[in-house]
Amino acid sequence: METITRAQLLDWTSLTRKQLDYLLKKGAIASVKGGGTGNYHRYDLMRVLALASAQRHLALGAEWSRAAGVARFLSGLSAEVLETNLADGKTLPIPATQLKDAAALAGLPDGLWMPGLLVAPPYDDPGQTPAARRLMKQLEIDTLYAELRQRFAALAPLETTAIEIEIRAG
Repeated sequence: METITRAQLLDWTSLTRKQLDYLLKKGAIASVKGGGTGNYHRYDLMRVLALASAQRHLALGAEWSRAAGVARFLSGLSAEVLETNLADGKTLPIPATQLKDAAALAGLPDGLWMPGLLVAPPYDDPGQTPAARRLMKQLEIDTLYAELRQRFAALAPLETTAIEIEIRAG
């Protein structure tokens, strides 16, 4: 399993250190390896996708709780489950907090909980404004996932090892 460093993660996702630290503090994801600080944390494809999607949500004006919820949900998926959903056209992540709010509005009992889900964007819903359709398009994760897969595939195993050695020696 290929992983990247914290420095690479920040570069690839455009998250700031402060944003990443906040998301980690809120339990949005856990790093793959390492228990220390800084660049000893490692991030696999699904965690990078989760954080890149969270950053996109923040950049588009979402609240921190929504961004963290999206990250928590996506980081818990396997690549296989994600790819099955994407193949079915389910490209829009809905975090648990939003599902809980919808359940309450529908009068469902308290205690109902789901980690989140991927849905097909309702572009054909006549109630959606053009602005809402544009926002949904920006929050879809299919293109982002494909881009990140390409970046991970381009990582040479020796390059990753050299980066780890350089950081530890530095």
